[in-house]
Amino acid sequence: MKARFVLFTRMILLPVLLLSVGLPVDAQPIAETNKAAVTRYTEQVWNANNPDGMAGLFADNFQLHDAAETLARNGQTLANAIRYWHTPPFDINITDYTLLAQDDLIAQVYTFGGVHQDRPFGLPKIDIFRLERNKITDMWASWDYQSFGLQEPPKGAGIGLNEWFPRVGTSTTTPQDNIALVERAIALWNTEDTQTLGEVYAADLVFHLPLRVRIEPLDLAGVRQYIHYLHTVMPDFRIETSGHPRVAEGDLVAYHDAWSGTYTSATEGSFPILAEGADLYRIKDGKIAEVWWNWQSRSVFRLAWFAPQVQGS
Repeated sequence: MKARFVLFTRMILLPVLLLSVGLPVDAQPIAETNKAAVTRYTEQVWNANNPDGMAGLFADNFQLHDAAETLARNGQTLANAIRYWHTPPFDINITDYTLLAQDDLIAQVYTFGGVHQDRPFGLPKIDIFRLERNKITDMWASWDYQSFGLQEPPKGAGIGLNEWFPRVGTSTTTPQDNIALVERAIALWNTEDTQTLGEVYAADLVFHLPLRVRIEPLDLAGVRQYIHYLHTVMPDFRIETSGHPRVAEGDLVAYHDAWSGTYTSATEGSFPILAEGADLYRIKDGKIAEVWWNWQSRSVFRLAWFAPQVQGS
């Protein structure tokens, strides 16, 4: 009788305790299970150059969301990419990765690195996965195409090619608050409202653009100039977040978005700029302290001359 009472008490009190701290009853198990599935993909499929290992790990209706891919976006596309990046002169793996979990989403922040033509190679990369019943149903792949040809980190680089290792830290604000803060910051970029940037960005902000665009990170003053510059050369510039996945855990937020605009130049004429990316934000004391932008579109190569015109540290 006593044993039954203890069992009954545990069954009742455990969910109550979990709910009392704001966690769904199954939040932690799901998060850890999903992280384990993405880790399995990383180690047993990609890094092992084993596309056949995708069987049973990816859903039959898996979709690869990759702005750079012109082929059908499915499991076969991903399998082909795995083989390609492990075929000489490449030998590229997923290294130094951190996983963020929220709801049914996992964000993987890592270095896409290894060897290319016998030289060290590495790029910052962020992928976001959606899982259902422990199978990967969607993957948003995003990496810094701008810096593809940059084989070695220049002297004094803000982020060397193998020197970005974001790790999840503690936060005084909730994941929902952190996402709302990032969305507020993005709204300021869309409206060119630079007067209130200090309300969302820390005074000592470090803002990393793709390496091919600018080596040294921008400070708050540089971000203010960059926003004005983008709206000058592209009056219809806009960052779109609706319908895009975002993941927050601890002090980090990974946010997939798309941005567009029409660039007009006296020498080059007018042409559209379309890009997708997954950006990373670090939150500290209720403000954005550090940002890493990753753009994913070949059309953005034509933006490579924008940021060097921006002053600031």
